[in-house]
Amino acid sequence: MRVTVSTMPLPSLDQISAGFEPLEEQHMLNAKCGPYGYYPMRLGEQFKGFEIVRKLGWGTAASVWLAKEQAGKCRIVALKVLTTNATHGYRTGQTFEIKIVKKLGEITRDGGHALYPGLQYLATPFNVLSLQSVHGDHYCYATRPCGLSLGNVLDHLPSRRFSLPVLKRITKQILLALECLHDVVEATHADMHIGNILVKLQASDSDIQRYLEENPSQIHPPQYDLHVSAEPIITVKSQPLPNIGTNASLTNIEICLVDYSASIPKSSMRPESLIVAPDVLQAPEQILGHPWSHPVDVWALGCVVVEGLTCEELFGVPAFLPYRAEWHLARIFKTFGSFPRTFLERCSKASKYFDNDGRLLESPKLENLPLEQILKDSDFSFLREELSQREFDDTCRFLRRCFTIDPAIRPTASELLQDSWLRS
Repeated sequence: MRVTVSTMPLPSLDQISAGFEPLEEQHMLNAKCGPYGYYPMRLGEQFKGFEIVRKLGWGTAASVWLAKEQAGKCRIVALKVLTTNATHGYRTGQTFEIKIVKKLGEITRDGGHALYPGLQYLATPFNVLSLQSVHGDHYCYATRPCGLSLGNVLDHLPSRRFSLPVLKRITKQILLALECLHDVVEATHADMHIGNILVKLQASDSDIQRYLEENPSQIHPPQYDLHVSAEPIITVKSQPLPNIGTNASLTNIEICLVDYSASIPKSSMRPESLIVAPDVLQAPEQILGHPWSHPVDVWALGCVVVEGLTCEELFGVPAFLPYRAEWHLARIFKTFGSFPRTFLERCSKASKYFDNDGRLLESPKLENLPLEQILKDSDFSFLREELSQREFDDTCRFLRRCFTIDPAIRPTASELLQDSWLRS
């Protein structure tokens, strides 16, 4: 499909911010304006054997589209199209998403699904493409489409939390994905949270096609701003697919860990490696300037399990308060105990927060609330009603393993897969 590109100069960021309010990703901005350069996709656009049929969503480094193959197997796929900014980041060695995706593709083609159980829970590519738009070059890769994120699922549950059997099922699948990512791909995800864990579709392409026919793709009403474009600004509406094939009780739920935009191969890990994970999900070693790697994903898993169990972030900060590392460290201290001195001695920023005896220099007024006490709080009384004492104790024990402060002794994904909590 031939795309006609306007010769009108691209707008500056100052012009955009003067009065224009984008409905979704700012596809009219190029990378010179900031972390932008989204591919300005249109419904029905055709390129390299694909036809775009729906927009699934977008994030800081890419937009994701549903497309049909026009030949061969005629599969329905999800296309993640990186921004020109993210593409430049990969080409200059600042990010590693495409490198990791290509390695996943190689493992898959070499029969990896039969060898590594966790591969089925990772977003694996069919192919990697390179596209061009008015903004520049874009890397793109095709995977099987997924449904909603675990965060979306929680929001729509009447109880706003997972039952313990469902949570254990999800946790085991995440651990299998991490085991494969850490031990086979040799990469750290580094940004694992409930928004980056999607529900796999248990549906055929014909099931998806039927849903599309019954729920047509949409565009937003045109926007008009002569500072931005002489023509109407058309933005396609994000319409993620529902969790087709997953039953209401979620007892057959299957997950897929996605988004490698912050992921780093073990061979490329450096002390100065950029930390992208949300502040409240960062592990102690990331806050304190300690070398970090795979163990941060295990800490993040603990955060995911707590949120799935309670629909609350363990280290969440009220929306009206700014994040402070001092508060975060104090909360960890008062929930999981003192920071081992041998760990602090390896942390370049330890002296900023701790004295020589391992005491916090600044200790916000927080109660000493061990994990068990937090989960027995009146806000979580349902846990006492739904879990036996043994189930409650085993859950807390598993979580304490995930939240081991020193990454050198924090269990690996493989070790946690052997935990009795997952088998009970």
